[in-house]
Amino acid sequence: QSRYPASLLKTIFFSLLIPLSVGAYLGLTKPEFAQKLRKKTNFLGPMILLLFLIFAVAKNYQLIYAHFFDAFIPVVIINTVCLFFFYFYAKVWKQQESVCRSISLEVSVENTALALLLSLEFFGHHIEVTMVAVLWGLWQILSGWVLSVLWSYTNSKKKEVYG
Repeated sequence: QSRYPASLLKTIFFSLLIPLSVGAYLGLTKPEFAQKLRKKTNFLGPMILLLFLIFAVAKNYQLIYAHFFDAFIPVVIINTVCLFFFYFYAKVWKQQESVCRSISLEVSVENTALALLLSLEFFGHHIEVTMVAVLWGLWQILSGWVLSVLWSYTNSKKKEVYG
């Protein structure tokens, strides 16, 4: 008897392992094609997550509205602390700026979609759990987008100054 339900393993398999395996296979066997595909699909993943979150919010709008500040304020605080903590943690270890930024974003936004899928699958009857995952996902998209825009702007300014 496994301690993990089959549906959990199936969710992880289809949402993580298959796309990861296909991407790794293409990267090894057809790197030029993988690079072209990556450029065309970089926008696709976040958009699918955003649409998924929008539909989840629309379906549960009244409940989310009733408990918005109970869940959203802690999400914003925790995520903001994570963004700063992991950025400066990488700085302490004398990592390059691009590495510090990557670590900050990756660690703070990691597994948002997986959390949402698992909360819907296993805690669907506890909407509060799903609501936190939905609000976290929306905040991850917003904060990640704002940081990437700010960082790309500062990179372009540095290039103008230093050539």
